[in-house]
Amino acid sequence: MSLRFGWRWSAAGLALLLLIAAEASRPWLPGDPALARLVQATLPASPGWAEAVSALGGFPAVWLLLVATAAGAAWLRGGRGVVAVALSFAGMVLLDRLLRHLVFQPRPEPGLIRVVGHPPGSAFPSTFALLFGATIGCFLFCAASRRRWLLVVAAVLALVLGFAARIALGAHWPSDVLVSYFAALLWSGAVLRSMKSAASAERHSPAETRSA
Repeated sequence: MSLRFGWRWSAAGLALLLLIAAEASRPWLPGDPALARLVQATLPASPGWAEAVSALGGFPAVWLLLVATAAGAAWLRGGRGVVAVALSFAGMVLLDRLLRHLVFQPRPEPGLIRVVGHPPGSAFPSTFALLFGATIGCFLFCAASRRRWLLVVAAVLALVLGFAARIALGAHWPSDVLVSYFAALLWSGAVLRSMKSAASAERHSPAETRSA
């Protein structure tokens, strides 16, 4: 990995830590209520579609999503694609559990935006966004590496749909979902980049050590 590229990853990681600290320090970030109301105003009032999409980020449906994206990654990148999706997913499961021990952010209040039901727990992180972002995001990167742009567009639209679903239900503030997506995409990208670097080093290393 080049020094220049390493600095980019370091900067992105630092930005993520600062965003997590901001999420932990206040109930919402600036602009969250206005953006949430705008998103809700442009979407169907019926919550059925949003609940169906949101179910993909919860257990047990998320296992089907994991299998589907792993199969797609296998088609694009072979066995390494499967490993990348699995590592991306596992990393976000662990991050979700860690952050839920460290951060508690109140859920959006019905007086500020429309809230469907009574979602439990902390608004941040968004478990849905971490797991959905890890699986769909890893598939997106695999498709981009093979220049399958239609698949890239489809993956981006899926992420947008997931964002819209969570905001439509009032389960999270927009920043909760976006920062969680950022974490998932950063981790997925790091996993794929590390695997690529390891494979490149293996190809360029001597086939066997020469004896003196």
